[in-house]
Parts: sequence; structure tokens; C-alpha cells
Amino acid sequence: MIRQPVVFLAHASEDKDRVRDLHQHLARAGAHPWLDEVDLLPGQDWQLEISNALARAEFVIACISKNSVSKSGFVQRELREALAIQARKPPGVIYLIPVVLDGSEVPDLRIPELGLHLRNIQWLDLRAEDAFPRLFRSIGCDSDVRGSKVPMIDMQYRRAADLPYNKPCSKCGGILSLNHDSVEYSCDSCDHWEYG
Repeated sequence: MIRQPVVFLAHASEDKDRVRDLHQHLARAGAHPWLDEVDLLPGQDWQLEISNALARAEFVIACISKNSVSKSGFVQRELREALAIQARKPPGVIYLIPVVLDGSEVPDLRIPELGLHLRNIQWLDLRAEDAFPRLFRSIGCDSDVRGSKVPMIDMQYRRAADLPYNKPCSKCGGILSLNHDSVEYSCDSCDHWEYG
């Protein structure tokens, strides 16, 4: 079974319509996009769950727009957290992908002590004709004109299931993530769970 890369969508709430469209494209291409309004459950601590989702994600798409660039608050925190996680990845690993929604300039977000600048990461203009095929290649999945899934070659260190505390789900082929407060694993793609 084809494994679905988990893709976190960092965005401003004002861009929700465009991000929903991106979510649908990613899901059709074989990814598992993580979107707050879909994946957060009533009663959950949303700040904690978003931080956990960022840590578990194989990729983070930073949706850049005039809304996200000018907005202060949690979207800026998500981008800084994603940059800090990028700093812990081996050189050359794709994790944080800036995607421009409306022609805005990628912000000069920096974490100098880690040597990271958001502008140093190649960005994608989502309005470009070849935007989706290029994005799908970056996250390791693709779809042909008819929408069937075509797996791309895995790159070393890119998959969350390759991390020592994650493993493939025996039910759907997704990712079983270790719940850090127990020895229980739960799947990011289906309702399956199992013990260590």
C-alpha cells in the first residue's frame, strides 16, 4: 500500500478557502494533509495539538499571503516552530515549503541563532501553471491527469515512519505515531491503534 506523507498546512484563517482547495489537491495526490478544521476535535487543546501536528508532520507547507505576512499571533509562531524543526533536519532534506498564494513576498523571517532564514528556502507560487506537479514532487507523491496515485522515490530521512518512534500502520499503511505519555501507537490516517 502507498504510504501517505503527512503535510501540515500553516496558514492564516483569512486564507481558509484557498487552503481548503490546497488540502483537496494534496489529498487527491495521495498525501495526508493536516488542516485544523478537519483534524482538530472538539474539546482538544488546539495550541498543543497544532504543536504536536507540526512535530509529527513530514512536511510543512507555509501558506504565504498578505494575510499571513501581516498577521501577528499563532501563524507566526507556527512558522518559527517549523523553521526550528527544519534546523534539526539533515542538510538537503525538504521539510518546510513556502507556498505563495497571492503574489506576496516571502517574509524575512529569521532564526539567526540557528542560521535559518525563510527566504533562503525555495518557494512556490501556487498560481503558476506547474505549481501542483512541482509541489507533489517535493512531498514525494504525484498524480497523473486522471488523478491516480503514482508513488515517487523515497528520499533518505524524509518519511515520518522512518523515525525510531514511528512505524507503519498494519491496517492502512499510514504512520503509527507513539503517544508519548504511554506505549500506545495511533495511526495518523485511520482509527487503528496498538500497543508497543
